[in-house]
Amino acid sequence: SRDVDETSATSAIFPRLRVRNRSEIKIVSEVSDVLAVFDDVKSTDWFAGAVEYTVEKGLLNGTSSDTFEPSSSLTRAMVATVLYRLAGKPTATAKSTFKDLEEGKWYTDAVNWAASVGVVNGYKDGTFRPNKNISRQEMTAMLARYAKNVSKMDTTAKGNLDKYTDHGDVQAWALNDIVWAVDNGIINGYDGKLWPNDQATRAEFATIVMRFD
Repeated sequence: SRDVDETSATSAIFPRLRVRNRSEIKIVSEVSDVLAVFDDVKSTDWFAGAVEYTVEKGLLNGTSSDTFEPSSSLTRAMVATVLYRLAGKPTATAKSTFKDLEEGKWYTDAVNWAASVGVVNGYKDGTFRPNKNISRQEMTAMLARYAKNVSKMDTTAKGNLDKYTDHGDVQAWALNDIVWAVDNGIINGYDGKLWPNDQATRAEFATIVMRFD
């Protein structure tokens, strides 16, 4: 699955949200708009408020007219696209040099912009690998770069990860980013672990974007 931009999905989602008075929407306590659109998001789901928040703000879309697929994995292109939307879809100052980035794809402008401002990096072979599933620590690192380079936030790591039993699984290149995210309540982990190498899900990403924004 992917964060689709096709007319069929977008037109099905947003008009149905707009028929309601937006001033009456309470992101935390009322999830009727999500329930009206997505069959796979329930009011009792821990991520329901985050899905409503990110969809209402136009940051994430559904994967079809009536599904969000909260448990589906997230790709590198999806993360770049959501952060691009969060920034207001600015124009890239230069095209990236990723040899596998095709023109005209739904994520092309987002990746070009994200590369130009240092939000995303490529691999040693010159590729970006847009359709590669992203891990939780990779997702967090991209968000931290966005915070530092776009939002101009101080992302200095001030704490530590000692309370998490799997803190040793965090890669050195992501350590400061994850400490920063934990310090600021953007990621919490679960069951006493961070699960840094697990694939990130759409529900998890919606949640950290809401906490960050």
